[in-house]
Amino acid sequence: MKFNGKTVLWLLLIISLLFSMNGIMLRMGNEKMNDSVITTADYREFQRTANGSNYD
Repeated sequence: MKFNGKTVLWLLLIISLLFSMNGIMLRMGNEKMNDSVITTADYREFQRTANGSNYD
């Protein structure tokens, strides 16, 4: 059986997606439990926000 480049590429893509599903599910579960999400572009601003936040 001869595989061309596209077939090998698709097989690698599918295999990598299957192996990454556990990480994706863990990330989605963690994001669902979060009450707030802060997107950061500036580390110093993020650090000031993190230092002033309340942790229960």
